[in-house]
Amino acid sequence: MKMTLEVKGLRKSYGNKLAIDDISFTIPEGQVFGLLGLNGAGKSTTIRIILDILTADKGEVLWNGTPARKHPKSTFGYLPEERGLYPNMRVLDELILFGRLQGLSKQDASASANEWIERFEIPHYAKNTVVELSKGNQQKIQFIAAVIHNPKVIILDEPFSGLDPVNTSLFKSVFLDLVKTGATILFSSHQLAHVEELSDAVGIIHQSKMMVQGNLNDLISAQSPQTIRIRADEAAVRSKLTPNTKELLQSDKRTGTLTLPASAVNPNDLLRQLVDAQIDVAQFELVRPTLNDIFLEKVGKSE
Repeated sequence: MKMTLEVKGLRKSYGNKLAIDDISFTIPEGQVFGLLGLNGAGKSTTIRIILDILTADKGEVLWNGTPARKHPKSTFGYLPEERGLYPNMRVLDELILFGRLQGLSKQDASASANEWIERFEIPHYAKNTVVELSKGNQQKIQFIAAVIHNPKVIILDEPFSGLDPVNTSLFKSVFLDLVKTGATILFSSHQLAHVEELSDAVGIIHQSKMMVQGNLNDLISAQSPQTIRIRADEAAVRSKLTPNTKELLQSDKRTGTLTLPASAVNPNDLLRQLVDAQIDVAQFELVRPTLNDIFLEKVGKSE
């Protein structure tokens, strides 16, 4: 039976300020949930309640059907947005310390630390102090500290912060490897393209409330197509459009792609006309909104 992280009806206020209100979502074992929102929306408060750093005014967090706070702290791994490292400690010593704090023996902590620094391609920095590392390499150390004890639930707050494209790709590879091993991951990021690429489900928090949540593919599939993308002879396509619709057809000479607002025509009728006229159509695609489009639409509507 798969274990599940359940967040149920969380509410938290600071004095008269409501931080989160009725936040609920579920993450099955081995899946990734992307938590989105503007700064101050309530993401960090939600994460801190899950980790039992804060106490909710109302609601509960369950892991495998029982209160998460009753499970060993080592069940969870946490990468905070803010640096949480000792700057003057040597990298290997620091990682062993974090492993010991999570219940590993010194031998197991050392073995895990060395394995992870090899995985992140930084074994040559093992004897350097953290302050001597670049921001991207410090992020690697912070990440390793969060997962060194092989936690069942991993919570990552802005994991791609400070990373160049090469290291972003490396982090994504590690991220997906953790999912393959059955880790349950909750992560927050302002980089929506990463969230869309890596998440099974998402939730968008705005002004303390969950605006929308669900399986990512289902959320995107439920959106009406915005654009028709076509690869075919432009003159031939134009010949099948009305005068007003012709003005809406855009051509990208670099990619050889034509685009047309989906609302301007009946896509099925247009495709049928092109096929009946024996026009060579290499691509005819209905382009739905991206996660970024959904985010902007949901957040914008609530302003």
